Amino acid sequence: MKKLVYLLPVLFSLLVFTACSDDDDKIDMSLITGTWEIDKVEISGVYIDPPSTFEGITATFNADKTFAISMGETPLGGTYEIEGETITCSMEGVEVGECKILKLSNTQAEIQLNFAELALNYKVRCKRK
Repeated sequence: MKKLVYLLPVLFSLLVFTACSDDDDKIDMSLITGTWEIDKVEISGVYIDPPSTFEGITATFNADKTFAISMGETPLGGTYEIEGETITCSMEGVEVGECKILKLSNTQAEIQLNFAELALNYKVRCKRK
C-alpha cells in the first residue's frame, strides 16, 4: 500500500496532458481522451527514463471526466475536474492531488506535479499510447 501511495502522483500526472499552449489558449478537452503513459521523469533538472517500477503503467481518460489507471494487478479509477491549466483528481470522492499543464502537443505533455501531503514536486513527460 505504501508503494501505491508514492506512485499516485506519477500516475495522476498522466491526467495532465490536457490542452494548453505557450499562449493563453483555452484547454482543448478533446485532447485529454485516450490512453497515455509516462515517457520521462525529471530528476535534478534532467529528464531521464522512468524507473522500472513505472513500466507498463497507463492511464485512460474518458470524455465523461472519468479515468482508469492500469498498473499491473492494481487498477485505479476516479474522476477529474479541469480549471484553467490545473487538473484536480479524485478517487472515491476524495481529492488526491493536482497537476499543472506546462506543455502539450497531440502526442506528448509536460506536467508539474504538486502533491504537498507526499512532499512531491517534480515534472514528468507523458506520451499518447
